[in-house]
This record gives sequence, structure tokens and C-alpha cells, in this order.
Amino acid sequence: MMELIKSENLKNVQTCKIVHKKSGLFYNGYDEHNQSKGKNTLSLTSYKRYLIFNKNDDEILAQAFEGHIIIRNDGIKYMRNVIVYTGSGIHEILDKYYQNYDYLPVADFCVEKL
Repeated sequence: MMELIKSENLKNVQTCKIVHKKSGLFYNGYDEHNQSKGKNTLSLTSYKRYLIFNKNDDEILAQAFEGHIIIRNDGIKYMRNVIVYTGSGIHEILDKYYQNYDYLPVADFCVEKL
């Protein structure tokens, strides 16, 4: 459900971005229409902004990754990662840290205030 916010209430609202701690890549969001149009979930340069309000980091990550989190048998939460082109720069960067990067541990992400 979309929340309407009065502009006068936004004066003191802080925003944040989500960063993959190991690689420094920014969380760029998911393609809203589930159609690959060249948008990777992670990016070197662009990121999706989130309003913080009174949310803690775990709540912000849960909201950002909503509908794209799985919990594997190891009990760890993973977020679905979409890389549009195999062999892309993002693919090469994540290859340094993971054997499989279709799903990344949520714990590998942090929230940075802007």
C-alpha cells in the first residue's frame, strides 16, 4: 500500500542507500515489471533511495528486498540478485566473492545514510 506523505513532513526525513559491503556495489532495485531491460540489481554508479523515517537497518533491507528474499536450509536469508549480462562488470566483481551470485546473503548488505 502506498503511503501519502505531506511535503511539510519531509523536511527532516533522512534518506539512505543500500550497499553491498564486500564489493561496494550499490543496490539498484528490481525491474518493477519483471522484464529485463538492462537493469542489474546491483550497480557501480546508480542506486535506489529509501526514506528512513523511524526504521532500523533490518527493516529497510526487508522493505527493499520484499518479495525477493528466500531462506535456505542453512537458515540464512538471501536476496535474489539479477545480473542482466553474464560477463558484465558486475558479474566479474561478484565473481571475486561468490561461486553463485543469483542469491546473495542479506547480511552482506548495509544501509548508508545520505
